[in-house]
Amino acid sequence: MLSFIKKRCRVGLVLATLLVVIGFALLRPVTFKLTSSQDYQGYLVQVVDRGGNTIESHVVDSTLELNSHQVLRWMIEGTTLNVVHPLVRAQTIILTPSILLKGMNNLNLSCWCADKTYPVQQDLLVVYAHFTTLKTDYIPIVDVAIRTKSVEGHSKALYMMTAIASAREGKARRLSKVEARKMRAEIGEIISQLYIN
Repeated sequence: MLSFIKKRCRVGLVLATLLVVIGFALLRPVTFKLTSSQDYQGYLVQVVDRGGNTIESHVVDSTLELNSHQVLRWMIEGTTLNVVHPLVRAQTIILTPSILLKGMNNLNLSCWCADKTYPVQQDLLVVYAHFTTLKTDYIPIVDVAIRTKSVEGHSKALYMMTAIASAREGKARRLSKVEARKMRAEIGEIISQLYIN
């Protein structure tokens, strides 16, 4: 009888501790610190539901702070966060309980690094998909002043992305020369749209 009471007390203590930890996690905000190899600004963070619809968008320089209750609800609904920037590869963040419990989350984003001395050739279709995302998501939402500031000092890297986009890599090998030329021309048009309203 005494051992049964001790076991119930231990289980009760564990449950109480767990509830305190969860309660504490729900009281503080969830922060995402966006970092990459360069000091970029003007990230677009979109909250996207399971159907692919954008619920809300945030334009941030490097830190995004969200209400923990919202993050918990989005986590239950299967919502993701998409990070978009002209010079950084798009990244999808799947919301997990560890993100909620940590509170401060560091996200290392990978850059295209097109302005390196010997840049790596990229699949033209992948680079084209990145620029179409910029055209449909980034340019309509982010103000022209923020867009210009986001690529300020890195315009060489932006224009070099057309040079590293190769039709000889990956799935782009199936493209004809005319299709590849048309895609590169459209990438150039999207780059110019970053600078104009």
